[in-house]
Amino acid sequence: MNDLETLEIRLAAALNRVSTHIENPIKQNNNFELERIDRLERRILILTDQLEAQETENIRLSKTIAELVKSNQIIQSDDTKETDVLLEQNNRLRIELENLQSIRERDLAEIDDILREINPMLEGDVN
Repeated sequence: MNDLETLEIRLAAALNRVSTHIENPIKQNNNFELERIDRLERRILILTDQLEAQETENIRLSKTIAELVKSNQIIQSDDTKETDVLLEQNNRLRIELENLQSIRERDLAEIDDILREINPMLEGDVN
């Protein structure tokens, strides 16, 4: 039985050593996990701050884009108005030019008529 008691004592000592090694790594793992969780929490806070800053910037940019779109619409509207005015002026000038050409053609026709009437008189005086 002495051998059995010796084996029991040796087995109990081995189990104590194993349990000691198991408890220490668990504590070390717990410390490691706590440190890892702390690092992750800090990283999450940093990323959250960056995300909030980016959201603020996106809101600012959205407002700027909206203002630019509105300004562009106003400019296009003004350009359209100016274009309409210019087209109207061009049409008026074109009509005026057509009227002047008609008057010129009428005047030329009248001059031709006068010259036809005067030519026989001038030719008669010359002969």
